[in-house]
Amino acid sequence: MNSNALSVVTRLPQHYRLSGHDTGQQVEALPETRVYGEESLRGLKLLSHGHKSTHDALCIIRAHLEGLQIDSVILIWEGEPCLFLRSADEGMALCALKTAGAAIAENISALYPF
Repeated sequence: MNSNALSVVTRLPQHYRLSGHDTGQQVEALPETRVYGEESLRGLKLLSHGHKSTHDALCIIRAHLEGLQIDSVILIWEGEPCLFLRSADEGMALCALKTAGAAIAENISALYPF
């Protein structure tokens, strides 16, 4: 990963699953009340980066994770490219991104629900 360009990543709030359509692979959000297995996905959204496009930055992050044998896919969610990976790999992926110099933005209300 290019350490010269700081990326800020946030985790999307829900769990997701892949759904195939005629137009290609897509993701759909899973209900919040459901218990999630290893096959559910977590999404990472890029908030800021030092690259020309969000897609380019996500490709660099994806390549970095692939080097660590963490599979991921870049798909459009709510009009923006996001990186989706298995929920079971989320912790390892976030540690790898932090080690590579990315900042991870956390939702404060999730940590401190007042």
